Amino acid sequence: MAKVMSDSVTFVLKEKANEFRRRFKQMKTFSMTHQEVLDLTAPSYHHELLRTAAKVANVSASQGTMEVYVPYVLDGIERPQIDLRMVTFEGREPPLMPRNPEWQPCALTIQRKVTDWYDHYLRIGRMCATVRWVVDHLNEICDNGHQIRARWPAVLHLAAKSGDEKVEKWIEKYGVRVATRSMPSITRELRQILTETSEWCAQGVLLEEIKDATMGEVTISWGKQEPFLLNVGGKYPVQLSRDGF
Repeated sequence: MAKVMSDSVTFVLKEKANEFRRRFKQMKTFSMTHQEVLDLTAPSYHHELLRTAAKVANVSASQGTMEVYVPYVLDGIERPQIDLRMVTFEGREPPLMPRNPEWQPCALTIQRKVTDWYDHYLRIGRMCATVRWVVDHLNEICDNGHQIRARWPAVLHLAAKSGDEKVEKWIEKYGVRVATRSMPSITRELRQILTETSEWCAQGVLLEEIKDATMGEVTISWGKQEPFLLNVGGKYPVQLSRDGF
């Protein structure tokens, strides 16, 4: 069966999903001090030593990152990994990194800075990957653009203001909803996925354009990302990756 949308059109739609992901990402800013990193990754009796050594040792405290495993399950991932990096900020030099950073039983407010940030990013990555999968899946099971438009109106959010000639022609042809004689059958699970992704895309449209991220004393990034399974109602779930942040 020939696909309803060309590869160039689906590429633009999936790139818009990536744009929404970046917009959602900036909603959750991350801010942590050097001291909070020490509280999170090293026992208290090492703190002064790490600070003092940074002043006299012939090494750069800003080099390298610390790999830390979060001892919780976040969005289905057990013990996810984060990478922390302390940098010089407004004249404040960072302490040395602990050799073996480990999650410490520190104040919950410090822990939540990491877990809330990570959980937010994992969920965004899952939703973005799901939207990209929906684009490809509907392109395979639908006979024409009217069916895609009827099953998943969110396609218009992805296509709007694309500036791409082929996408604009697709909108001109299929943007207005018309009655269709037949529709591809979908499972209850897929119907729920279409609803959730439609809501996510609608929210993405309303978010502000991407702003430049501000640098602080500490930068954070996620480590190795485990794939997730998407239950679409078939015999086997679909395995997707959150990569692309």
